[in-house]
Amino acid sequence: MARTPTGGTHVYFPATPGKEQRSWQAADVGVDFRGDGGYIIAPPSRRIIDGNVRLYEVADIAAHSVGTVDAGRLRDFLDPRPVAPPRAEGTSVAVDGKRLAAWVAGRSEGERNRSLFWAACRLAENGVSATDALDALGAAAQSAGLGDREITTTVRSAYRATQPAPEATSDGRAQSAGRWFGRTASPPSAALGRAGL
Repeated sequence: MARTPTGGTHVYFPATPGKEQRSWQAADVGVDFRGDGGYIIAPPSRRIIDGNVRLYEVADIAAHSVGTVDAGRLRDFLDPRPVAPPRAEGTSVAVDGKRLAAWVAGRSEGERNRSLFWAACRLAENGVSATDALDALGAAAQSAGLGDREITTTVRSAYRATQPAPEATSDGRAQSAGRWFGRTASPPSAALGRAGL
């Protein structure tokens, strides 16, 4: 465990061999998880804050072996996602696009893309077209700080993850992304135009 110059705490755990753990944030509870591809500043590093040299200091070292952390479960515990109610076979659940959009708009950096993906998956699973999903979530994702291209790519990925892969055309080529976003592929800002972006 280490203390940061600004009063925070870093807690180090061994990585899980062979399992990718991405970096993420749960801003509401002040947790910034650094995993694969992330970096931290560790003791005995120094920072200059308000003209003063401040140190990262070792606060404690475990006296016994420490196990790994399941980053996904930790994140779900710290920042639970809205859970859709279970549905009976053959019935559909009305999805509240406005509530999903408000939830996406409230996400902070490090949470925005994953939240948009999750919300778009819920819309896709409930039969909402991809263009309507862009309309419902696009402005909210932009107000959270995502750009047009990232929004379109994320919603497209959600629809690919939740719906069957495109079928090949008669000449053997796979259908384009137009399958998810209408007949013609348009630039992201045009696709999001109806969402007020």
